[in-house]
Amino acid sequence: MSFKVEKIENGTATIKIEVSPEDFEKAIAKAFAKNRDKFKIDGFRKGKVPRQMIEAKYGKGVFYEDAMDEAFPEEYLNILESGEVKVASRPYMKSIDEVGSDTGLKITIEVALLPEVELAEYETVSVNALKYTPKEKDVKEELEKMQQQNARLLSSDKAAKKGDTVVIDFEGFVDDVAFEGGKADNYALELGSKSFIDTFEDQLIGKKADEAVDVKVTFPENYQSTDLSGKEALFKVLIREVKVKELPKIDDEFAQEVSEFDTLDELKKDLKAKIKTKKEQELRQTAQNLVVESVIDKANVVISDLMVNERAEAYKNDLAKQLQSNGIDPDLYFGDGTSEETKDIFEKIKQDAYDRIKGEAVVEKMLEKENITVSDEEFENQIQKYAELYKVDAEEFKKRIVPERLEAIREEAKTAKLLDKLMDYVKVEKPAAAKKESAAETKEKSDEENTK
Repeated sequence: MSFKVEKIENGTATIKIEVSPEDFEKAIAKAFAKNRDKFKIDGFRKGKVPRQMIEAKYGKGVFYEDAMDEAFPEEYLNILESGEVKVASRPYMKSIDEVGSDTGLKITIEVALLPEVELAEYETVSVNALKYTPKEKDVKEELEKMQQQNARLLSSDKAAKKGDTVVIDFEGFVDDVAFEGGKADNYALELGSKSFIDTFEDQLIGKKADEAVDVKVTFPENYQSTDLSGKEALFKVLIREVKVKELPKIDDEFAQEVSEFDTLDELKKDLKAKIKTKKEQELRQTAQNLVVESVIDKANVVISDLMVNERAEAYKNDLAKQLQSNGIDPDLYFGDGTSEETKDIFEKIKQDAYDRIKGEAVVEKMLEKENITVSDEEFENQIQKYAELYKVDAEEFKKRIVPERLEAIREEAKTAKLLDKLMDYVKVEKPAAAKKESAAETKEKSDEENTK
């Protein structure tokens, strides 16, 4: 067996593979041994028909296709192990140039190569700030979130209003026929949450417990169940109960109930510190992303169409599974690929695939350029962060996850080091303050206007 890289163009390698007559004969023999039970000729028991008789009846090339499947993987493995090309896709058959037990096998394949990346010089990016001083309204918003999370729901005999929760029984009908999935009992619905379609929740505002309400709605055109898309429906609703929120008072007692602190002032101080940390992490991450985006944008990257198409196909399959899990028929969503709408979908998926591949390739090149490595201690620190997140011992965490995930965590640690290094290219540049006019300048302008 032998191979020759015929040409490399636009990130794609064309490779000629030759399998000698002797080796191809061995592959034919293996194909015959695997498939002999599939052939039946009068006078012979199943699986006992001689190869010559099968070839005489069905043609000498009857086993060639299976023989190619036998011979190709071994030769392709030789290509990968040679290191002559760095393959980034599955192999694609371009042509079968010659096949026969006397002549052997000659085929031409195409493979995508790892993207070629040429980095431009890093450029400094300007940001307005990397520090953040929490404001009173920040703390107030956090306290109000905690207040909402700790609210109690109390039964009320008053009419329901936005923000209240109604406990309802309902059943939906289209053209007077009940439809599947349109019925529930004792369903708790917060009015204004937009959990239900159209104006369903609005039509329950002003209603009281024990009231029966006919709610008319129209399903959206892109509704997940295509049987209901765009159709008008009637829901017969019984309001069993109206519940109003009772918000706890924000004081020392509240602080003690929702935190480890004894006073509200202590809780506020802790919230300020957390808000500061979170906001500054966000500012830092935004700055780092700007540097990376700048490098990606200016980098020259050669990416094979084979690699892009393969990644796009994977993204399309992932989207199809997601649609299916939401009750949407992928075939109806994607269509036959000829309409402008579906063409736009495919183009967007393909562009997304290209952008992600380019970004990954550039970051990999940056890691190489900066000679970023991760020590065992740094890796263990990254593991410890995940262990604390999942509230388990670090060693126990490593036992529970697959080796591939461990390697991904190591790569995350490398990327984190790269991002830290890129902060050297971030400059804090505060917006220029508006120049205040002096009283004399204001008077001078006024005098000029009066003389016009």
